[in-house]
Amino acid sequence: ASRTLAALSALALLSILAGPACAGLIVNPGFELGPNPTPTQSTPLGAGSTALTGWVVTRNAIDYCGYIWETPHGERSVALNGTAPGGIAQTFATSNGAAYVVEFFMAGDPFSSPAIKRMRVTAANQSQDYEFDISHGWPWDMGWLHKTFAFTATGGSTTLEFYSLDAGATGPAIDSVIVNGPSTNVPVTHAAGIALESPYPNPSRGACTVAFTIPAPSPVRLSIFDMQ
Repeated sequence: ASRTLAALSALALLSILAGPACAGLIVNPGFELGPNPTPTQSTPLGAGSTALTGWVVTRNAIDYCGYIWETPHGERSVALNGTAPGGIAQTFATSNGAAYVVEFFMAGDPFSSPAIKRMRVTAANQSQDYEFDISHGWPWDMGWLHKTFAFTATGGSTTLEFYSLDAGATGPAIDSVIVNGPSTNVPVTHAAGIALESPYPNPSRGACTVAFTIPAPSPVRLSIFDMQ
């Protein structure tokens, strides 16, 4: 129940920030279009690779994962560390000065060290860092968390990039990238940096934490509703 409530609350927040979604901004949002991954292991894709339809691999190699762990949607996902911190990027059309909200799911390589996996999302010279704790994750239950990133376009096209901040061969994983927008009636100072996280721990029989981010100190009302 708490997972459902968190998802509904996040969607409500996004509907206020972004307005109606513009379909088709991101090509291959769930990474389902790409080389057929090996069933028992990931497929490495080197820097500069365009094997994932619509995406380009940046910085260092990534691992294309098909069946080695569960995903929030579909069958495939991306691990941002091949043998070193790597990234992926996609460029799409935007309206100068308009606000957009990126939604995606984040997890991390299970059974690896350190437990906290870190990554960064950038678009139009704006960025935000994210963390994921793999301590309670398993290949069959990764604990994917819904994340959001808001940016304001500075031109007719924008490059959105996700890249790892972790050294070594293990790090964060991502899936299901969606870009909502454009909206011209959202002030930059209000939209940038707003994020609502899923509750943790989940499930929980006692207290849980719902983290949120705002760009500046201000009054906040966080509401939780029973949809029944």
